[in-house]
Amino acid sequence: MGDFSCIGKVMLAKAPGASGIVQLNIRGGFGLNGAVEGASIDLCPKSDPTCATPIATIMSDVSGNADATVPFGPNGFDGFGVATKAGFYTSILQGSLPYVPLFGRVGYAMAPKANIDSLLASSFGITLDPAKGHVLIYAEDCQGKNSAGATITASGNTPGASYYMTDNGQPDPSLKATSAGGAWLAVNVPPGTLDLTLAYDGKTAGHATALVRASAITQLFFNPTP
Repeated sequence: MGDFSCIGKVMLAKAPGASGIVQLNIRGGFGLNGAVEGASIDLCPKSDPTCATPIATIMSDVSGNADATVPFGPNGFDGFGVATKAGFYTSILQGSLPYVPLFGRVGYAMAPKANIDSLLASSFGITLDPAKGHVLIYAEDCQGKNSAGATITASGNTPGASYYMTDNGQPDPSLKATSAGGAWLAVNVPPGTLDLTLAYDGKTAGHATALVRASAITQLFFNPTP
């Protein structure tokens, strides 16, 4: 089980109001391994959930890397990113750890539409509704490492949604808690927001709210809160 007692752990990297560097690495998933070049990423303040006015727009290079200097909050950049590229599901990245060089590049997966639609339909009988959104959660401990043994529950905006723990990147209905990869998947969630609770051994360790857009996959690194 991961370390979910974050009290006393200092995550502050820069003074609030300072600027820092967001470092991303965009990679393919669901059968398309390797870097994704030419993805456009809008970096957005959390106060602007529709990202009407991005702070910055960056493009991934041949190695999948994309960097930008942005304003920092108390724990680094506290906004979110929206990555788009033809043939891929729009990918929304949220997280609670600072995006700073101290933590290395933040991995940002993009799912090719044809690959993920075929895999989910043929292997798991799951059809993604283009009018709904999808949420992929990585349960992490206070050191930013994927955490086994976590349970994640959703409340609120849930009509028609389905939930799965995943193993090796694939849904596994037999799992009752996260595996070593720490991942949890919600599919066909109505657009809006999804309220989430993280727990270990029945004890609540954190809360988060995921942004949900139609035909987009939201990734959220879910860390415990003190």
